[in-house]
Amino acid sequence: QSLALTRMQLAAARKGLPKNDKRDAQFEEISQTLLKTIQDTRHLIFELSSPSLNELGLNAAISEWMEQQIQDKRGISVEIFDYARDLLLGDDLQAIVFRNIRELLTNVIKHAQAKKISVWLETVAGQLEITIQDDGVGFDVGKVMQNNNAHRGFGLFSVQERMTDLGGNLIITSQPGSGSKVILSLPILSHKPEI
Repeated sequence: QSLALTRMQLAAARKGLPKNDKRDAQFEEISQTLLKTIQDTRHLIFELSSPSLNELGLNAAISEWMEQQIQDKRGISVEIFDYARDLLLGDDLQAIVFRNIRELLTNVIKHAQAKKISVWLETVAGQLEITIQDDGVGFDVGKVMQNNNAHRGFGLFSVQERMTDLGGNLIITSQPGSGSKVILSLPILSHKPEI
């Protein structure tokens, strides 16, 4: 909003300039830079957290993202099973979980050559468990994790690191030719929102 207001103030300042003023071209360039910054900021906000996440919840945000980014754009069949519908997570925790799921799904899109992806959300013994399963080409888990650990901050390692920071786990089951199954588990009893 501040950037948009600045752009409007700039437009008002331009109106007072005499015709053919050299500063007009500079103001136009600044205005276009502000417009690009506004667009980039909106894109970044959407990338960090789906707008529907806070409005509709984790399930709706995941469903919407899977439908738009996987099914509609790439023709991969998707399904989501939500058995944790009544679970309330704080906004920060919900955003981290959404980001982890999105990152894992992006890996499937990029590498698995899958035709179908399924996601389950459920609560089990005081844990939130999220299972992501695909029917893709699979991979050697040990080799991939060793490579991810060597390049800290990328891919599976960053998801694993965020889960560890939250007291949770990342478990990957896969082998070449047999698809993949990833389970994120997170203790939820200590993460209930404050009243």
